[in-house]
Amino acid sequence: MSDLFNQYAGQLSSLLKDNQFVIFTAPTGWGKSTGVPLMLLPEWKKIILCQPRRLAARNIAYWLAKQTNTPIGTLVGYKTRDEDERGPQTRLEVCTTGVELNRALDGIFQKNRLVILDEIHEWNLDMETLLALAKRAADKDSSLRFLLMSATLESEGLQRYLNNAPVVEVPSRIHPVEMNHAMPEEMVSIIRREAKKGERVLAFLPGKAEIASVAAELEDLAVPVLPLEASLSKEEQQKCFLPYPKGVVILATNVAETSITIDGITTVVDSGEERQVQIRGGISGLYLQPIAQSNCKQRAGRAGRTGPGKYFLCSEIRLEKRSASRSPEIKRIELDGLVLNLACRGIDATRLEFMHQPPAEALQSAKKTLEYLKLIDSYGLPTTLGRQVNTLPCSPRMGLMLLNAKEYGVTEEMALIVGCMTNEFLDNKNRAWQSFTRMNPSGAGERSDLLAYLDIVPKLKTIQGKPGKSRGQALKEVGVHIRSYLAAGAECAGILEAAKEAGLYGKKQLNDIDRRQAVLNAILPAMADKLWVSTGYSWLSPLGDNFSYRQQNASSVAQGDCKAMLAFPKDIEVKNKYGELITIPILVNVTYLTIDECRALYPTQITTTQSEYSRRYDSELDGITVKEEVRLFDRVIAEKNVPCLTDWKDSDAYEIASAMYSNMAYSDDTRYPVLVRNRSLIKELRSQGSYLWQSYEVTALWEPILKRIKVNRLQDLTPAQWELFKLPD
Repeated sequence: MSDLFNQYAGQLSSLLKDNQFVIFTAPTGWGKSTGVPLMLLPEWKKIILCQPRRLAARNIAYWLAKQTNTPIGTLVGYKTRDEDERGPQTRLEVCTTGVELNRALDGIFQKNRLVILDEIHEWNLDMETLLALAKRAADKDSSLRFLLMSATLESEGLQRYLNNAPVVEVPSRIHPVEMNHAMPEEMVSIIRREAKKGERVLAFLPGKAEIASVAAELEDLAVPVLPLEASLSKEEQQKCFLPYPKGVVILATNVAETSITIDGITTVVDSGEERQVQIRGGISGLYLQPIAQSNCKQRAGRAGRTGPGKYFLCSEIRLEKRSASRSPEIKRIELDGLVLNLACRGIDATRLEFMHQPPAEALQSAKKTLEYLKLIDSYGLPTTLGRQVNTLPCSPRMGLMLLNAKEYGVTEEMALIVGCMTNEFLDNKNRAWQSFTRMNPSGAGERSDLLAYLDIVPKLKTIQGKPGKSRGQALKEVGVHIRSYLAAGAECAGILEAAKEAGLYGKKQLNDIDRRQAVLNAILPAMADKLWVSTGYSWLSPLGDNFSYRQQNASSVAQGDCKAMLAFPKDIEVKNKYGELITIPILVNVTYLTIDECRALYPTQITTTQSEYSRRYDSELDGITVKEEVRLFDRVIAEKNVPCLTDWKDSDAYEIASAMYSNMAYSDDTRYPVLVRNRSLIKELRSQGSYLWQSYEVTALWEPILKRIKVNRLQDLTPAQWELFKLPD
């Protein structure tokens, strides 16, 4: 093996002398991450080894330091977002992709330095952006060198992207692995059975909560049951790499899929799931998704490194029914975070060439989102608020919510609402849960689905099981999906933990009315790009080029007088009466806006106008009113009649008469004698068009009469004066 290893290392060294980019693929466990950097180190002043995960970066650094018989932080060091173990002598630095990306954004690609991008096939957003910046820098500086490594990679597309970069490929020599399929509920029993045989079992689970749950069910096993995930201490993680002659069970997230190699694994038991960055409820987060075939095969390979092994896929989705490969992150998430991060470094994202190029519309849409959130200006330059949000380890939308929630002292409420928004646990058909809200059939109840969560969740926590009925059954009866409800709670806890770590936790003592308004003040500015206005029968977004019409979700409890709302669009698929699958565009997580909120969110896009053609006589005011319209993006969101003339003078008599004729031209109002006495004139006006009440003929008809009226108020007219209004039929 060492001769073969030296052969490939020599080939890489030779290619790097003449090529800016070299692509290297080799099977899992071959020694890409641990062997190649050490073999190349003598030829370079410094090597940067980039890993997509913190756990992998730390473990690889310690392994490399052990191999060189040097303390960590001397010859070999590492850096992550939270840790820095480097020194002036460090020549081999292991770091996360995000750390190297920040250096690249600052323009730091040094000469006489080799940058190794490991596990390039994962194509997370940091990796995608880092490679795009590396390609741009290499076009300007021919001395820069980059080595791209992966176990599973379709290298042809990458080779074209990098101008026909050379590829070195090591053929796979994995031992045969027996592939098996089972159902999710069988996972624990399979782990137990294999562990009792003395096998070294590696089980893949989506996250910490699932690891803790399975570990609790395996407490009675005679062999060690060890967790392996990113938040564990170094000491806890290292336990997984110790020898266990009598067998061991390691419960891991996808951190054990690549980069980290655990020797001696004979059985892999896979949930077939992982948490991926996606958009749900308009919020970017980590959500449960089935993994692709390529990921399943990568995981299965962990059981065949040292001898024949077994793989169990415990999922309702069989291997052959899964997508071939994981979609690149840049293709499945909102790009506002990418655009803001680049803008803060003076880079226009639309001018950067990515390996998986996102549509130009997606980048432009991200720019508009950031502009409405007031994180960049109309020129694409970051605002002071935008730079502040960009320092936070979360999406711009979530970062803005965290900053606002701290200011208003409602971090706990914001976390609860976001957890509920992203994990829809309320049933659309069984709406018994609506009784927990302030929804009012008269229309004067709750104006926000978001605020409704503040009433619903506390009520759900009080629901208990009864004899013959579990708490889960009781929750189901009121329309709650249990798994999503628990996920919402976990999401809420995660947001609170992140807020406290970032120093963004705020809590104030507020009464109910002030508390609810403070929650909206914290959340609504982060939803400013999700505006919808009423068309009378549906809702339309005036922002961007998306002119699709949508309906408010039937289970929404939000009600309001204003014809403007903030809401997240969602498409649902249902079968019609013919059994055909159709898509219904709806709006969820609705909040009706007040006029004042519209003015605060869109100060330059809201106007108030009065229509001269809408003048009417109001008998209660004994004056003339005019229709006042409030327009947002030139669409009417509110209207009312306001007084425009109530203090009469002689010269105003014609205006009074005109307004009265406006009334009679549009209605059969009989409250005024003049309207009763002149039905034939009304009929004639209507036959010629109601607008003629302002015409010259009508003016000429009234003028001689009006000059003889000398009163300030119509109600002061004498019967004789009223007779003056009677025109010949």
